[in-house]
Amino acid sequence: MIKLEYMRQFLAVSRYNSLSEAAKVLHRSPSAVSLTLKLIEEETGQQLFEGERKQVLTQFGEFFRECSTRAVSEHEKAVDDIQRYASGKSGHVRIAAVPSVATHLIPLVITELYKNKPNIQVDLRDIDSYSVARTVSEGSSDFGIASLSPSSINLKSELLTEEPFICLVPKGHPLEKNKNPLTINDLLAHPFISNDLLELSNHADIQKLVSAAHLKIRNVSSLLAFVDSGFGITLLPRMASSLAPNLIAKKLDDTSLTRQLFLLQPTNRSLSLATSEFIDEVRKQIKLLNS
Repeated sequence: MIKLEYMRQFLAVSRYNSLSEAAKVLHRSPSAVSLTLKLIEEETGQQLFEGERKQVLTQFGEFFRECSTRAVSEHEKAVDDIQRYASGKSGHVRIAAVPSVATHLIPLVITELYKNKPNIQVDLRDIDSYSVARTVSEGSSDFGIASLSPSSINLKSELLTEEPFICLVPKGHPLEKNKNPLTINDLLAHPFISNDLLELSNHADIQKLVSAAHLKIRNVSSLLAFVDSGFGITLLPRMASSLAPNLIAKKLDDTSLTRQLFLLQPTNRSLSLATSEFIDEVRKQIKLLNS
């Protein structure tokens, strides 16, 4: 069998056109290098060099050099890829996150991480909390950031942050003129649009709003479009306000109305170093946002 090391030694001889010079570079004796060349020729049944001086390649030697160069190069690239992956300098990070996190937090994380690790590949899924947990459980995402849901019951969860809900109203809406934080009764006096995130909450006042809603829209982009068109008002976490620049964000008087964001991880799978460092940067950026 022709070993990769045999190819390396042959390439050194063909590069320097000298058995002795190649031996010096390889830190081997000329006789050991000569033996390697003989082993290749015995294995293939073909001569590598014309004559004994190792200066002119045969046609087979030219072909063997081409194949050896490719094999050594691919091996070196594979070793480099393995070392980069093991050190966290490269890798594939698969994330599932709710829309507000995907658009507001993850870009901050990627920007900071790419300063030192530009070769990391990121696959981001922008989905609801139920789907985030499901993709992590199924293994199609390495980790997720979302609110807790029935789908996350078998996952490891870590509270990342807690942020208040805000009321989003279209421009010109009667509530826009309210200078004080809004009460639940203020909200109940107007058509309300529910969403999946509100239905995950156990807060009694939020459940009142969900029960009174005349519409429920799951997709955040569609939800915001309906609010902007005057079909009703809604509640979303503060981070989500960045998704709705055309809407008016109004504070609520009840500060206990909050959304909790959790880091969701599988309990039976280890993470790559790149993924672990990505998660560390998530924690760091969350702290900066809360400071």
